[in-house]
Amino acid sequence: MRKIILYSDQIMPASFAMDKAIFGFVKERPVRIAYVASKTDPLRKYFKPKREYYAQLGIADVAYFDFDREFRRAQYEEMANYHVFHLAGGDTNYFLTSLRKTCGLRFLRENVSAGKVLVGVSAGAIIAGADIRICSVFNESIEQDPTGLSLFDFEFFPHYCDCEGTNCKLRRYSMDSHRKIYACADGNGLVLDDAKIRFFGGAMCFDNGLTTPVMPGGGDD
Repeated sequence: MRKIILYSDQIMPASFAMDKAIFGFVKERPVRIAYVASKTDPLRKYFKPKREYYAQLGIADVAYFDFDREFRRAQYEEMANYHVFHLAGGDTNYFLTSLRKTCGLRFLRENVSAGKVLVGVSAGAIIAGADIRICSVFNESIEQDPTGLSLFDFEFFPHYCDCEGTNCKLRRYSMDSHRKIYACADGNGLVLDDAKIRFFGGAMCFDNGLTTPVMPGGGDD
């Protein structure tokens, strides 16, 4: 059973309704979150605000993990004791490369398939999909093997702005990828509960060159 929460960005209070899905997925208390940095964060510049964000939700146990320069093999066993894996935002290509080099993709895929909750924010949300080729819309370079976690069969596009330039690129990309794309603005996102998708704040769906607005709460089964 898949338990996945994809954010364009976590913004309080706009994302609060989505945040509550964590408590619906995790029945044990207290909830424990393993924060996975997109690259080494030696001063915890990006980790500390996220820990404070979760503290506002009453979640105090948020631990930092790193698949980059601070990677340790022992962290696999440590992470297995957490309920939620939070994949942070950042450089999507670099993050994916680090996960692949450390066998992190396999670890995350197996544990999410076994029931762990995955929270993906921006780059972390993109990596959760089949591949990261959608980053080309941001004009980001793509590594030789763009394969992601492949936890669902659509693509997630964060930081969406409803402008013709972006829409044109996404329509064209949807025709090449042959997959649905759900584009969400910051503060918005979706929750995937097994096969059911629920949208928060709405989204824009791009499918084979066609564009369709998705209302909050609406989705596919």
